[in-house]
Amino acid sequence: MLIGNAAIDFRRSSPPHQIWDLGAAWYELTKLPFVYAVWALQRNKNNEPLRRQLREARDFGLDTLDYLIDNRREYDREFRKDYLGWHIHYHLGADEKRGVAEFVKLLRKHSGQPVFEPRYVP
Repeated sequence: MLIGNAAIDFRRSSPPHQIWDLGAAWYELTKLPFVYAVWALQRNKNNEPLRRQLREARDFGLDTLDYLIDNRREYDREFRKDYLGWHIHYHLGADEKRGVAEFVKLLRKHSGQPVFEPRYVP
């Protein structure tokens, strides 16, 4: 399993291997987007300062996204623009939350372990 730049490099090398894309497989199964990562915080803890820092970091990243696309040197500019500006989503919308809910439902069904219901904060 490869993620990040290693996965991008491998896929762009036109390997003779079969590639299974987790997001594409999830979409084929559920017709929902796959959420690869989130910032999650411990419940019942005063974490408002950290929440504020995370929101500020996201906002700064979005405010400087065009600068990053124009000035980073990994891959060509069009690829960076497509990948960072289209494929990566910086907010959890309704579809993404439905995707997480479906993941939780399937995790409960197949893991036999307790799974906490996600709670989203503004």
